[in-house]
Amino acid sequence: MKKHILALGAALVVFGAVVAIMPQVRAESKFIANEDGTVMLAKGQTHNGSYYAAGQDIVIDGTVKGDLYCAGQTVQINGTVEGDVLCAAQTITVPGTVAQDVRVAGQFVTVSGDVGGTFTSFGQDVTLASGATVGGDVNGAAQAFMIDGSVARDLAVGGDSIKIAGVIGGSARVATDSLQLSSQPAIKGNLEYDGSNRQQFSDGSVGGDVKFNQVATNNSDDTASVLLNLFLFIAVAMMVTAIVVALVAPRYLERSFGLVQRKIGLVILSGVAVNFGLPIFALLLMVTGVGLPLGLMLFAALFVLNVLAFPFAAYYLSRALFGQVIHNIVLLIVAGAALLTIALAIPLLNILVYFVVITIGVGGLVVTMTHGYRKPQYSIEPTTTNRK
Repeated sequence: MKKHILALGAALVVFGAVVAIMPQVRAESKFIANEDGTVMLAKGQTHNGSYYAAGQDIVIDGTVKGDLYCAGQTVQINGTVEGDVLCAAQTITVPGTVAQDVRVAGQFVTVSGDVGGTFTSFGQDVTLASGATVGGDVNGAAQAFMIDGSVARDLAVGGDSIKIAGVIGGSARVATDSLQLSSQPAIKGNLEYDGSNRQQFSDGSVGGDVKFNQVATNNSDDTASVLLNLFLFIAVAMMVTAIVVALVAPRYLERSFGLVQRKIGLVILSGVAVNFGLPIFALLLMVTGVGLPLGLMLFAALFVLNVLAFPFAAYYLSRALFGQVIHNIVLLIVAGAALLTIALAIPLLNILVYFVVITIGVGGLVVTMTHGYRKPQYSIEPTTTNRK
């Protein structure tokens, strides 16, 4: 059952990304990208509209009167966000206030403030600290899930270790082999949990009924869990990469899309040649010994092209499907990335989609680099002077 929880986690991450395209982008929306530094909304500052940020460190000390979309190494929300939060980072902390839903993915996620809506999180360690409040549900998956605050509604989480020291106002549905209930009552409603062994809880820790579903453990389940965790990690990484590319190089994406439309044959040919011809050429260089450094450099370049192929292919797809409806480049690329992520999760279809992505994506990049700029044409015309 744990693998189903993890699969649900992957689906919810994609769903959260799709939800990002739902709101209409207002004229006040602000896009900030600082790949090497800090993006900050200072204390006392107020931004009206959606706020998009990408950088190494993102700090929100002020007020966002709209939604917050961000990607970086660290994200800290000390101020107030009056809309939703959709962020991905290595470390995410929310000591401030979010009026609506929070959807985040990161290695370490800590909420010590107030969330008015639903809190959805996927990561290694997820903590709802003492004093934190969630007005809606709590969903997600993590290696360690700690709930020391209060949740107004239901809980649906999975992980290796789950500890509830706070209060769940509704019912709980969990998948774990280690569930600790240390408060009275920890769960006011019913508890249903999946695991390999039945666990004992103190009287009064669960207000309603307790149901246990025994799950047999075997190597195939462990393998499936590893694969699902890997897919979840790749999905989040690709989504973050797509957002950063859209924020850093929006004009380059649009120019590349135009070239793909006009030169689709050349794009496919270039993608096939680079993906299949370049590795052979690099190996031949490496065999000679003298060309080893150059061969390694070619493999490194191919790796970078394949990583960038996903966001470019995502933009091509979304631009073709939604270009007449959505005019915001970040929302376009997030929508395309979500569609590709869903397709890559479907067996058999994912193989075809993968080859299409690396072919069109890499081909589009190569064609844009070689045909993206036209050489200026200069001509010298004789000048005439009027003589009296």
